Amino acid sequence: MPNINMKTRGKKRVVWEYRLYFTLIFLLTLPHTIVLCFLERLGVLERKSYNKIGVISRAWTNAQIFTPTIFSA
Repeated sequence: MPNINMKTRGKKRVVWEYRLYFTLIFLLTLPHTIVLCFLERLGVLERKSYNKIGVISRAWTNAQIFTPTIFSA
């Protein structure tokens, strides 16, 4: 029985850690994506792959890409 309890504790820790890193990465990429969207709207930059999604969606996507990369290292 104690082994099962220890496994669930470890899993909860990983989920908590993942959510923390995801939140931090999301908050750190948000200003960058705001600047990129602003420059795209002005016509300074052209990134056709991101034109159809908003600022929050773009930052969320970046966090979804970067967080598993950190955890796999």
